[in-house]
Amino acid sequence: MTETRMTEFERGACAAAEAMRHYFLNENEAPIYDVGSDELTSYETGAVADALADERRRLEREGNGGPRVVPSVHRVLPTGYADSGLVDKQHFEVTLEWRGQDPETQLDRWAVMHMGYCLSAEGTWEFVLQPSSRDEEFTRRFRFSFEDALELATSAVDRVKVNGGTLAQHEERIAAGS
Repeated sequence: MTETRMTEFERGACAAAEAMRHYFLNENEAPIYDVGSDELTSYETGAVADALADERRRLEREGNGGPRVVPSVHRVLPTGYADSGLVDKQHFEVTLEWRGQDPETQLDRWAVMHMGYCLSAEGTWEFVLQPSSRDEEFTRRFRFSFEDALELATSAVDRVKVNGGTLAQHEERIAAGS
C-alpha cells in the first residue's frame, strides 16, 4: 500500500475549503459553484476573508524548511466571461491582491489590480511606477479591507476596457460580424 502525502498547498486548500464549506451551499445544502459577491452577505464575505487570512497566516508561521504556497490573489471575472469565445479574455480580469497587514491595526490590506494598474477608492485606475512613491496617502487611496476591495472590484470589472472596449462590447462586435 502506498502512503499518500498531501502537499502544503493541498493541506492549505483543504483547510480553507473546510473553513468556508458552509458559505458555499444553497438552502438545500447543494453546492453553489459560481458564487458572486451579490450572493454573499457582507458578514459571509467577511467570514470567507477571515478564513483565507487565517489559513495564509498558518502557512506563513509553519516552518520546517522548503517553499510555502500562500493564497494571496483572487480573480474577479466580468459578466459573460465563462461563455466568451475571446482568445484573450483573461485581459478583462481584475485581481484582488494581498498587500500585507496594516502595521497599526494588523488587518489584511488588499489592492484591486488590472494589468499593472491599481484601482483607487475614487474608482480611478492609476499606474504607480515606483514602490518608493507609496506613502500614507497612497495607502489610504489604494489599500482596502477584503470586503471593500471585493466591492470595488465587482463594481469595476464590467467596465474594464482593453483595446477600447469592454468584454461585452467586444463580444457584441464579434456577434455582429464586424
